[in-house]
Amino acid sequence: MKGLPEEMRISVHFCQAIFPLGSVSLQKNQGKSLDDETLRRYETRLMQLEAFAKSQEDMAVLFGEGKRPFLAATIVTFLQKKCETKGKKIGDLVCEGLSPPCLNGYKAAFRYWFAAFGHQGPYNETIMKDNAGNIIDVIPSGNPMESSVVKKTIKQLNKRAKRPSRADTRRGRKPYEPKKAPPFSLDDLEKMRNFCFKEEGLRGLWLWVITIFSFGLFLRGEEPLRLKVKHLKLPRNYNINSGKIPMRIDVKIPWSKADRKAKGVSLTLWANPIHHDLCPVRALIAWLFVSGVRKGYIFPRIKKNNLGVCNRSCHGVHNYRRRFSEMCQKLFGKNYTTHSIRRSAAQWAARCGADDSTIKRAGRWKSNTFELYTQDARAEVIKQHHDGNPVLDHTKWMFKPLR
Repeated sequence: MKGLPEEMRISVHFCQAIFPLGSVSLQKNQGKSLDDETLRRYETRLMQLEAFAKSQEDMAVLFGEGKRPFLAATIVTFLQKKCETKGKKIGDLVCEGLSPPCLNGYKAAFRYWFAAFGHQGPYNETIMKDNAGNIIDVIPSGNPMESSVVKKTIKQLNKRAKRPSRADTRRGRKPYEPKKAPPFSLDDLEKMRNFCFKEEGLRGLWLWVITIFSFGLFLRGEEPLRLKVKHLKLPRNYNINSGKIPMRIDVKIPWSKADRKAKGVSLTLWANPIHHDLCPVRALIAWLFVSGVRKGYIFPRIKKNNLGVCNRSCHGVHNYRRRFSEMCQKLFGKNYTTHSIRRSAAQWAARCGADDSTIKRAGRWKSNTFELYTQDARAEVIKQHHDGNPVLDHTKWMFKPLR
């Protein structure tokens, strides 16, 4: 099996060097606008499949003359080895028992790279035989991820992970339960602000502003880190010399997890005139003024001396998540994550009386998973009302539709 050249790591630029810019496959994958971290993960997963296929004597050639994709049977065996019950044996292979999100990650990576390398269309296998009728080779064509056997295997693995059979249960397998980031309240948000302002330098201010900014716009963890100053827009009738804080700032999200074709969406970041400490517009303007950011990334990487920023350097998402988790662990002793910000924003909007359709549009959800958050919030509102302790979130910060 031909491996990928070691001197040429797989990347978008690599695909551009292999295929002409006008090809349909490249344009399709350029529209997905994958970030560097996702591309690295996709690359790692493809190289894992490549190493496994080599051990299975799958003579795949991903690109170049005589290119041919992996056999569907190779992909099926690879996914079973990764995601079947841990310790189970398939021949000489020992299964690893990975969770459904890992399985879906492999699925997304393989779909991306097979299309990028030009393996598209229905999957077919041509069987080559010698004069005696013995099979000497199986030549696959098309996209193996479109094979019915691969689709069926992925569906069964996901189903068995969530609802294991009796045999799996006897082997100690437990049903998979997706992790849910715990939500926090506006009172907790105020405690985060006080904690961040006690830290010297720019890191504390950076962490607070990105937290309140993400909360006000229902942003996913990595989304605020790739926003630039050019994505911000003040109201037309706003006078910069007025000395007043604008009532809103329009923020364009160029692309996101649910917008792989990079159509973009504009959201409105509303000011909070009720409680200035929880005003995202005031916090954002203070950050831009103190940090001196005028162009480039809104939340760039902080210099080592903690006194300046690197305007052209994007802040790492893992560092941001780690700093947020460490802050919450010190304050509350709970495992809050950056996704807790998004979930807490949905619950806050529900407690302010927003309906589900408005919350869904604000958070740009494609499915109805957000209802898990809003239902809990409404049940809590009813419970506290009967206990004589009504929720007063709307007295600190009133939710307004973002789009």
